[in-house]
Amino acid sequence: MDLPKLLETASPLVSAEIAAENGATVNDVWDYLAHDEWEVGLGLLEKLSDVQPLPLDLWG
Repeated sequence: MDLPKLLETASPLVSAEIAAENGATVNDVWDYLAHDEWEVGLGLLEKLSDVQPLPLDLWG
């Protein structure tokens, strides 16, 4: 699995208005991805998907 590619594909599917409980947004995900912080980006993306579910086939 190509994690960077997966995250780059998933991030645009999250609305910019959606925020996780901790206030993180998809813009925060992109900031972490830009700094090669893939694990943190994935964690934030998972939190955002709790607010707005992403398509299941994206994770598989």
